[in-house]
Amino acid sequence: MIINNITITNFGIYSGSNYYDFKVDKDKNIILINGKNGSGKTTLLNAIKLSLYGPYFLGYQAYNDKYFEYVHSKLNAFALNRENEDFSISICISFWEKGNLVPYTITRKWFLEKEKLTEELVVTKNQKSLDLYGTHSFLNSIHSSIPPLLFDVFFFDGEKIEKLFLLKNGSREIFGVFDTIFNLDLFKTLKLDLRKYLKQKNIYSSLSEQERNYTDLISEHDHIIDAIENQEKVISLLTEETSSTGNKLSNLEAEFQLIGGLQEQESIEIQLKIDKLNKTKQNIANKNKMIISEYLPFLIIRETMRDLVQELENEKTITEDILISNKLKDDSLVDHLANDQHYNVDRLKELLSSISDYFEKSVTNTTIYNLANSDFYFIENLLTEIDTIEDAALDNYFKQIKKYNDQLLELNKELELSRSKEITEKMLEIKEINSAYIMQKERLVLEQEKLCSLQDQLATIKNEVEKIQQQIMDSKKDENVFNIISKIHKVIDEYTRQTTSIKLTQLEQYVTEIFKTLIRKDDFIQKIEIDKTTGQIYLINSLGMPMPEDNLSAGEKQIYILSLLWGMLQVSGRKIPLVFDTLLGRLDKSHKSNIVKNFLHTCGEQVIILATDSEIDDEYNDLLSPYVSQNYKIDFDTQSKSVKIKNEMKVIDHAV
Repeated sequence: MIINNITITNFGIYSGSNYYDFKVDKDKNIILINGKNGSGKTTLLNAIKLSLYGPYFLGYQAYNDKYFEYVHSKLNAFALNRENEDFSISICISFWEKGNLVPYTITRKWFLEKEKLTEELVVTKNQKSLDLYGTHSFLNSIHSSIPPLLFDVFFFDGEKIEKLFLLKNGSREIFGVFDTIFNLDLFKTLKLDLRKYLKQKNIYSSLSEQERNYTDLISEHDHIIDAIENQEKVISLLTEETSSTGNKLSNLEAEFQLIGGLQEQESIEIQLKIDKLNKTKQNIANKNKMIISEYLPFLIIRETMRDLVQELENEKTITEDILISNKLKDDSLVDHLANDQHYNVDRLKELLSSISDYFEKSVTNTTIYNLANSDFYFIENLLTEIDTIEDAALDNYFKQIKKYNDQLLELNKELELSRSKEITEKMLEIKEINSAYIMQKERLVLEQEKLCSLQDQLATIKNEVEKIQQQIMDSKKDENVFNIISKIHKVIDEYTRQTTSIKLTQLEQYVTEIFKTLIRKDDFIQKIEIDKTTGQIYLINSLGMPMPEDNLSAGEKQIYILSLLWGMLQVSGRKIPLVFDTLLGRLDKSHKSNIVKNFLHTCGEQVIILATDSEIDDEYNDLLSPYVSQNYKIDFDTQSKSVKIKNEMKVIDHAV
């Protein structure tokens, strides 16, 4: 693929229509784009990727709200406030088809109506618009032949060298790139399609129980593999975040030491006192929490509560007297006593009436509350609990809390007086970053545990698959569908294994060759070795021993990554534009010269270099100029709020 040109209209900081010509001559493969930070280089790269991949650029398979939110956030803010403005990106690219370079143009245009964003997609071939089917077929071919992952591999950002996954040995992502570069991902897709075929109802029902079990286990196996890959990505991102946070924390702590402040021991001692007082205060608060939350209102009206209970006891007595009086007047009681004791009935009635009158006379007041016994006992018990709480104890609690608050206030003042505003802000920042760092580390442990669990599940599934597979092979000798597909799987696996081994051996040779050419140290590295099973990449030193990548300087790591990229491009035979952002920023003079003289003009058919104005001086500009087809100077004009693009090659042409 060759990028011919791109037009960016009201996207990012690009206001109005902005055109870049990326055509290269046969012996001039470099497009140089030079500008200050914030002048539009990153926006240009995002525009290229967005125009090629659309939602796929963000990891989405189709248009969705998240995609349109992203695009909306990138539309030029000044143009949004103007009427009748266009918002679009149009990129012209060429592909080799039957020996000829065929130009295609992809245009994505956005319309904003009532805060709702829509996209119009148009693809042309030889300046003729493709229909819907042709458009999707062409885009699918781009996504399959040059997926975003592959594009990102050949987009080198010198400022993010530590985050490049190519430095993370043995990761599945490396094998994913190898599969794509070596075209082995097509065979993996074929295997998945064959497994889906086995799962079709009419095929699945014709399988034996063992074959169905095998098919189900393979599906589960693939599901776990996907889960492991996703989990590794989560861990990779989280590891980067944790490492970045840890570095930020270390830098902040170093800055704090430079700024000054309390002596470390003094600060620790005062902080320990504060922590101890806070803990003691919290313990007292916890002990008295129930008293405060449940009993405080009743403690305030303790005497009223006592009067209430006395009144309720009186009412209880009145109720009981009335009950007794009524019972004594009951004729059934007279009959019962007369029959049992042979008392005189008249005399007995007179006696019971006299007793009843006694109880009636004792009832001098009427009842007010008429509570049930359960309610009475609840209030009585509540008063009993309240009476166990001494006023002195409660008063002492408030005095203790006040005492600790006063002490804490003094200690905090002591700290505050010894700190400047800058130190205080720095300490708060350190505290926040440290909290985030601890949380990230804890989450990382959890995610790693999840990964271990998934790997254990995978090992178990593999064992079960092998057992059932052997059972099927022992019992089935005929050429049924299941056996045919199983054999195809084996052929694919063996072909993939052999091809990977051959390609990785070639890659070792290419990488070793270019690395030795670019590095300035004699006998620094003897060769590069790649484990064909794990993807582990080893730098073998002159003693024949592996050397950790961490031992490389920033510049050496950069050369190592460039060597890997060049090697992969050579082995794959693909023609893909190489993009280098801040390529020379971390390199010393010797390494810069080697890369400019021996690498850039030979590494690919089209090389796009994004550089800061201070990165490429006159010396390196002179070294590059024989290989430069387009030389852009870009700058953001604060007056017009737009990017100014100047092609120095056009100026030279006009001058000639």
